[in-house]
Order: sequence, then C-alpha cells, then structure tokens
Amino acid sequence: MSSARIAAPLEAFAALSGFTFGSEALHLNLSVSAWAAGLLAVFLSIVGVELKHEIVAGSLRNPREAPSRCSLRWNPTKQRLSHTTKSMSW
Repeated sequence: MSSARIAAPLEAFAALSGFTFGSEALHLNLSVSAWAAGLLAVFLSIVGVELKHEIVAGSLRNPREAPSRCSLRWNPTKQRLSHTTKSMSW
C-alpha cells in the first residue's frame, strides 16, 4: 500500500478533529476531538453509576443469582479459576 493512500485519510482525520464548533458566548467553541472526549467521559460516568447501582442494590448484588452466560469459580482441586456456562434466566 502506498504512503499516499495512507496519508490522505490521516490528513482528513486531522482536519476534521481540528474543526471547532459550539457557542462562543458559553465558551463551548471546542474542537471535534474535545467534544468527543467530553461526551465519552460523560457516557462512561453514567455507565459507572449504573453499574454501581446494580452491584449495590440491583440484580448484581448476589453473584450467584446474577444473570450471566459465564461465571468464574475458584476450583480448589486445580488451584485456578474455571468457568462454567449457564443459561440466562429471564
């Protein structure tokens, strides 16, 4: 593959990631990459809060009753973790 075929998409990506948009009055005139990083941070924070809720008070509170296709167990005879598959119970 020639370097020209690789360079063109990289240049296009660099130009797009440097493009800015947003409200200047609210100091939100940010680049596409800054918006993507911020939205990813918000999304992962929400996922973390939801996961914590499920572990503390939801269906993941008791690991034996948690819906799962694969669970890990300590196998004392083999001295290692082993997995067992089970069907979903919903």
